Amino acid sequence: RAMDPDIAGTEKPMDFAFLNAIMRSTYFPPYDPWFSGQAISYYYFGYLMMGVMTKATGVAPGIGFNLSLALLFALTATGAFSLVHCLVRGAGGGARAAMGFGLVVVAVLLFLSNLETVLEVAYAQGLGSEGFWGWVGIKGLADPSGMGDIFPGGSWWWHATRVIDTLAGGRSLDYTITEFPLFSFLLGDLHPHVMGLPFVLMALGLSLNILRTRDALGLGWARKNPVGVGAIALALGSLGFINTWDLPIYAALFCGALALQVLRTRGKPWVGIALALGLMMGAILLYLPFYMGFRAPVMGIWLWFGPGTRALHYWIIWGLFLFTGLSLVLALAQRWLSVLPRGREVAVAVLPVVLPLALWSVARLAFSAFTEGWWLGLVRALDKFWHLLPLMVVLVFVLLLILRMARRGSEEETSSVFALTTLFFGLFLTLGCELFYVRDLFGNRMNTVFKLYYQVWVLLSIGAAFGTYHVGRYWRPGAMAGRIFRVGSWVLLGAFLVGSLIYPAEVLGGLVAGERSLTLDGLAFLEREDNQEKGAIDFLRGVDGSPVIVEAVGLDYTEYGRVSAYTGLPAVMGQVMHEAQWRGLGPPRRRADDVARIYRSRDVEEVRALLEGYGVTYVYLGPRERADYGDGVVERFGTFMEVAFRNEGVTIYKVR
Repeated sequence: RAMDPDIAGTEKPMDFAFLNAIMRSTYFPPYDPWFSGQAISYYYFGYLMMGVMTKATGVAPGIGFNLSLALLFALTATGAFSLVHCLVRGAGGGARAAMGFGLVVVAVLLFLSNLETVLEVAYAQGLGSEGFWGWVGIKGLADPSGMGDIFPGGSWWWHATRVIDTLAGGRSLDYTITEFPLFSFLLGDLHPHVMGLPFVLMALGLSLNILRTRDALGLGWARKNPVGVGAIALALGSLGFINTWDLPIYAALFCGALALQVLRTRGKPWVGIALALGLMMGAILLYLPFYMGFRAPVMGIWLWFGPGTRALHYWIIWGLFLFTGLSLVLALAQRWLSVLPRGREVAVAVLPVVLPLALWSVARLAFSAFTEGWWLGLVRALDKFWHLLPLMVVLVFVLLLILRMARRGSEEETSSVFALTTLFFGLFLTLGCELFYVRDLFGNRMNTVFKLYYQVWVLLSIGAAFGTYHVGRYWRPGAMAGRIFRVGSWVLLGAFLVGSLIYPAEVLGGLVAGERSLTLDGLAFLEREDNQEKGAIDFLRGVDGSPVIVEAVGLDYTEYGRVSAYTGLPAVMGQVMHEAQWRGLGPPRRRADDVARIYRSRDVEEVRALLEGYGVTYVYLGPRERADYGDGVVERFGTFMEVAFRNEGVTIYKVR
């Protein structure tokens, strides 16, 4: 963080705005720094926790921002390490193996990338024809020039997070985000999906605990373990407050672990269902004040009729995880599926996998019957079936294995059952992304793939690390052909690892090699770039309370909105498209128009009325305001407002 601490660009200003606003708020829900007079309409628990840590340690918010990212990285590494350590020890592994593969999962989860970087290297060397790169279909890789460098330069490191993007004439038909933890921590956005990482690992740990519980679950167990029951509800419920997308994922996984525990201990299913419902209700009730004020601008779960993820792109993203996960599945299947499953077992495994596609197909046929004709709808449903068939076969196979091992396995097999469960849930989420999406302002599946694939990376990392341990320890083929195949598998695994290590080696190497002064202060760059604005921001940071300010409104992801972001003071309007995601486009646009009228209008009474209506105390006049609204603003404001701060570049007026 000290090598790249600047809080500028991407989502960092928004994250810093929320962190500062929460630290200045005197009541909750905290006020929105980019929409004065209203509360934050976002899941803000992560910012609250990091804000408490910042205030408790007494560091400046600009430093606390970067320390928070370092803390989250450390907590994520610790959680992943301890989880796989427990899995290996539970499977009968020694202390060294548990330590070693605990470190393996830290590397897989936090230090590896997907395989897109291999294509970047080939592209930079001029390998492949224009037709080949057109077939690859990753934006930014279109016409190789053969520059001779290892990497093509520019924003090549960004392409790995935009792999799934079906192109037609250079236009995106399926723009998605395929971010992974290493990219997140290098980018430095203190965003909810990053802050949630340690807590989803805690939820996984609780799921493992419930799966390993030897006693029959029920009211008697709950009475004996009130602290444990409360901790489960508190931890699972926190996910909805930190990053709401995570709650249904890990609540479902926890309920799945609970169901497997009931199956393993021959418990009563209705008791397990009652316990699961009670815990889920507790998880919601504990955070009810948040949900009462939370308004998510989503329009429900919709069918995804757009392009499906190509197999090539799927393997680029998940190749390493698929190889290690399927190796674990095949190694366990030799023992546990040597006897063919009965019809009832197959039905139980097939139903949950096929049901989402069946629902999608029925809805697709109904939709087509009123639009393009039911026959075309049937063709599209069959296309989707064949597209997803390989993934569904793998999911059914894994679920069969889970159910059989949970029913008949020993205590040591619990680790394998849990690893397979993380593998199943991870792959099942990717299946869901092909069928449904959460409809939001963007009207596509960008956020759905982004949020779900991020959790798939966590889930498959656990399965990959344990799978590598299990296969390495227990797979000992006797025949020569089997030994040759084993050696070939390890060589292939090594190739996957090399491909996944190119990205961190280049990006981290370039970061370390750069010459820069080290600092954890995320606002230190202001002193270098615009010392006049830094003085104005320091002045506003020192004012008491949370008075409303006005600053210029412009494009998102630029310097507009930085005053409110860096001070935490509520602005009449910050970045429009960010607020549109939470409140719809209408209210932010109206406020942006009002801000323009405040700066442009020559009618003093109109300006007074707007300032009074929004409860404004300070009006900011800096380089962006002068560029957008002209220098005449100074003369107009000076007639009815007093100067609270002035230097060569910035004037701050105070409303009388």
